[in-house]
Amino acid sequence: MLTIAQQRHSLTVTENRIIRAELSISTVRDMIQTSLVGGSDTLPMQDVLAMAEQALKDLFEVRKFLIESIKGKERDLAKVVGSSN
Repeated sequence: MLTIAQQRHSLTVTENRIIRAELSISTVRDMIQTSLVGGSDTLPMQDVLAMAEQALKDLFEVRKFLIESIKGKERDLAKVVGSSN
């Protein structure tokens, strides 16, 4: 079982990944909108694609962490239920 400090650290790491993914997705959206309007400050599509790929990786890591956390909570609950029998 993780200590409270370890749980807080894991949540902070996850929160940072979510924020980074949100910023990446927002930037990609803005770049696509700018490209559609024909703005002069557009990034090459390769850069936009790289940002989108990073956002997807961040979201995948968050998803993986959340699944592992849920499984850990289920194991902890099973231990508590098992020990009470």
